[in-house]
Amino acid sequence: ASTYEGLSSDTVGLGQKFKHTQGSANTTWTITHLMGFQYPNINVYDGNDKLVIPTEVTATSADVLTITFDSPVAGTAILSTGGSRTAGGRNYNHTQGSANVTWTVSHNLEYQYPAVTVYDGNNDVIIPQRIRATNANTLTLTFTSAESGYAHVSVGGGF
Repeated sequence: ASTYEGLSSDTVGLGQKFKHTQGSANTTWTITHLMGFQYPNINVYDGNDKLVIPTEVTATSADVLTITFDSPVAGTAILSTGGSRTAGGRNYNHTQGSANVTWTVSHNLEYQYPAVTVYDGNNDVIIPQRIRATNANTLTLTFTSAESGYAHVSVGGGF
């Protein structure tokens, strides 16, 4: 059983994903992914959800690849082109003018887990004690002491 998620086009669509489930243990998996990209990122997990390193991966064509193992394996292969489906990327810059232990960042990017980089008032990167993905539009940053500065929140990006 296989599942395809992503863009169908003649060019590489950022954020394309394909899930292949191999129900019976085999030493060779042939995966027809139809992503139109010959060299996707590949992660293979066995039936116990442990990462497996194949003996060989052959990029047969832009739509098919073959994975070979030393011994029979059943499990799941996840293929992706990386990036986000938003080719140009999106971002939000939050300014925290007053020092606070907790910052609420309303980024409105419609994405629960964006990349976050936080800077203090001197433009040095600082690491919050916690970043909570409150929902698809809001993050809550918690610090060990009151901080002011900036949070850069981003999703996706292009080549």
